[in-house]
Amino acid sequence: MKTARDKQQLLELIKRSAFSGPGNARFIHPESRDFSVYQDIPFPGFNQVNIQRQNDTRIDLILDHLNVSGKKVLDIGCNIGSISFRLNQRGAYCVGIDADADSIRVASSLKRIHHVKGVEFYHRPFNSSALDFLSVRHGQFDIILLLSVYHWLLYEFGSSGPVITLLNRLSHDHEQTIIYEPSFSSYACFPDTTTPGAIDEFFESTGCYGWQRVGQSFAANSRRTRGLWLGKRNLNELCRTIGNKKSDYRGFPIVLLKSTPKKDTFKWRYLTVTKSEPARPGYFLFKNESSTLLRLSALNLSFLPQLVSSRSLSGSDFVVSRFIRYPSLDQLYSKKLIPAIRSRLYEILAVFKKLGLTHNDIIPRNIFFDPFSSRLILIDYEFCLPAGTDPEHSFSVTRKDVQLLLSQSLRTLGSKFRNKSVPLFSFANDRVIVNRVISDYYHRRFKDYLASRFRNYQQALIRYLSR
Repeated sequence: MKTARDKQQLLELIKRSAFSGPGNARFIHPESRDFSVYQDIPFPGFNQVNIQRQNDTRIDLILDHLNVSGKKVLDIGCNIGSISFRLNQRGAYCVGIDADADSIRVASSLKRIHHVKGVEFYHRPFNSSALDFLSVRHGQFDIILLLSVYHWLLYEFGSSGPVITLLNRLSHDHEQTIIYEPSFSSYACFPDTTTPGAIDEFFESTGCYGWQRVGQSFAANSRRTRGLWLGKRNLNELCRTIGNKKSDYRGFPIVLLKSTPKKDTFKWRYLTVTKSEPARPGYFLFKNESSTLLRLSALNLSFLPQLVSSRSLSGSDFVVSRFIRYPSLDQLYSKKLIPAIRSRLYEILAVFKKLGLTHNDIIPRNIFFDPFSSRLILIDYEFCLPAGTDPEHSFSVTRKDVQLLLSQSLRTLGSKFRNKSVPLFSFANDRVIVNRVISDYYHRRFKDYLASRFRNYQQALIRYLSR
């Protein structure tokens, strides 16, 4: 500490501060008016300050599993910067952001008083504007810290979709580590992010190929232990591997499940990666699908497949999206699901009409439905174009082999569910296809029901005759 005066001024700043941001000590205990902060202060001379959370164990766990020297770290919800200061002492360049102005003032004061270099703090909420600012000012990050912060982001945004979209914007051109500490607050109706399913959901959604629990630490403010997890993602390495047509990936744990019948599409344990090159005749369809997904993803539509990344590498283009675990409509066998499926499909039609777009291929194999959450995901946006579009003009098709491919594709678009008298690329065509899909599903399920009843009767008769 430079002088006793500096120390006293900082203590007065701590005492005056409301620390009203989510997760801070006085947000939970508003009656507190003593020298109290959430995180510990990683400098000597502050024994009289009440600490809600010691960071020694968390830092030890991180440093046991990561070499942070020379790495660029983004600390989301950095509070007073305790973690950032400690990682900076091990050679990391750290950038901390927090929505609470008082926390950032304390962090900045600690930086100034102790002449710390290689640490920056910004009073900014975690949103699109903040990411634009960080991208211009600091470029890409090697390590992202989310320590007991994610559940507060869910509280701020209302759902996980926007938060995951923002986190995926931070995806790096090479290997990136996410240090994640899930937490739960009983002071509001937040989702519990500490369950195994929720943790898997988080890492899957952020495009991590593997993750591991590296330990736990005790949080005095909640009187419970919290697990610390490390996840890794490296989209360029994944795309390069698929580009070289290798059968497996040797990086951080990833499992290749199977290749789909569709050429150059591989389903990994948690991702679906689609690849194409400009020389291929179908490249115009690939580009339309990827650009459509990028454009629609900004609208946070619940029925879209979750886009993780879209990038070019070594002359090939890749679209990386989250692997869909739900069954497609041609694999479902429940008549009870028909009302929910119909309702979701009509909602999608309404959204497309509002946007002036047509899908043209809403057929059973492109519809994925979760019977438990009633969530429906619609895939295959190759022919998603504005209503009334001339596809040949829209795709700028000139090569003969491409023209032939387009002609063949248009003949089979919508398969048997189309009404050939209704023009393609019209709202009416989408509605006809949806209605016929629902009707076909109903009749197929009714036939399955009759066949099941007949089999049960047959088995009962055999048992009776065998007595």
